[in-house]
Formats: sequence, C-alpha cells, structure tokens
Amino acid sequence: MRILIDTNILFSAVDHAEKLIRDAKDQPILNAAIISDVDIILTGDKDFLSCDLEHPKCINVAQFFELEGIEE
Repeated sequence: MRILIDTNILFSAVDHAEKLIRDAKDQPILNAAIISDVDIILTGDKDFLSCDLEHPKCINVAQFFELEGIEE
C-alpha cells in the first residue's frame, strides 16, 4: 500500500491534469499522488476529504486507524 501524507509540500503540476480539487493550491499534491499511484492520501484538509475519488482514497487519521484495525 502506498500512502501520501499531506505535508503541504507543493509538487509541479502536470500541464494536462484535470482540475479534481476545489483549492488550486492542493492540485499539485493531488497530481503527485496520482502520478505516484498512491493508494491513500492521509490528510485533515477538508478539500481533499471532500474529493469523491476512488483512487487515491482521501481519508483522515481516524479513518485510517479504522481501516487498519488500529485502536486509538
């Protein structure tokens, strides 16, 4: 499983990438996740969490713990 933790580090945007997220500042991070074929973006950012993407899946820490069967 590949996981990208949202650290607000900006990656160069792909010129032909479709706008998939509301906040334009988040698009390069999403582009990097898609290009890197990550499975999960672990974030607290509401724009990522409101994305209706199947891959990569955008979830928060509590959802990740639940997915992995980890008790908080």
